[in-house]
Amino acid sequence: IAYTDPETENPIILQLYPLTYSELYGWDKPTEKDRVQFRSPFPTTFWISCPITHAKVAQLEQEGWIPIINEKLFESEDDLATMKRAHELYQEERWNLLSTEDKEFVEQVTW
Repeated sequence: IAYTDPETENPIILQLYPLTYSELYGWDKPTEKDRVQFRSPFPTTFWISCPITHAKVAQLEQEGWIPIINEKLFESEDDLATMKRAHELYQEERWNLLSTEDKEFVEQVTW
């Protein structure tokens, strides 16, 4: 849990692992030899778990606030630099969540 409501202590934002895992098998009855672990990137590190917060964000998106904010962002070099730094910090945070084994895997597949 990355953030809880200070009044109710209900979880609002969850922090998720950057990769997902699934088991893939061949066409026949799987054997241990056939078992392959499949890893793929999870699309986000932070997930809104509160339905009220989710609805409010969705409403802002439906009202067209993403293009409005993007337009304002690109009008300011300082704001653009701040956003770039935020993306770098987010990338660093995702990387630091990975296990050593998963970091090696990510580097091996050049993600």
